[in-house]
Amino acid sequence: MPASSRRPPAARLLRAGAVALVLLAAAAPSLAQLAADAATTGNLVRAGALSVLLHPVSPFGTIAGIVPGETVSGALRVENAGSTAVRYAFSTTTTTLAGQELGTQIQLVVKSEGSSCAAWDGTTLASGAFGLAAFGDPAPGAQAGDRTLAAGASETLCLRATLPATTSRRYQNSSAATALLVAAEQIPDGA
Repeated sequence: MPASSRRPPAARLLRAGAVALVLLAAAAPSLAQLAADAATTGNLVRAGALSVLLHPVSPFGTIAGIVPGETVSGALRVENAGSTAVRYAFSTTTTTLAGQELGTQIQLVVKSEGSSCAAWDGTTLASGAFGLAAFGDPAPGAQAGDRTLAAGASETLCLRATLPATTSRRYQNSSAATALLVAAEQIPDGA
């Protein structure tokens, strides 16, 4: 054999090893996988709406010249204009104007409508001085005294504000700003 055609034994071994690797790779199972994805279409998620309206905005209006022993009546319609059932709590506030505490003297009674507010035969829901008269609790979750309204429903609260006959002369010419507050939250399904 001529010298140029002779290969050293290490080169023949290397060549044989390379051929063996190619044969093993060709015989080994493939790691490739087929895959497919699919998706649905036309899904729609819409959040519910929470909307509570009060009618009228000022059920007593301006009470001018109230005297001890006088009572003023009003009605407040609470409307659930939203798309989900709600529960609500009611409270009152008073802000003293010009140093007098007239608001704390006025006693408020709130009743459910019953047959009518004029008949004053509903259930008493709250009573006390403005700033204290309340029912329910605005804390999240169901609370004692909370009222419920289905979506689109409303109810009328009957109101009477009285300046007691025992009110002192020191409240003459005094005034206060008062507010009726409704705090509502959705009622989760199944709650």
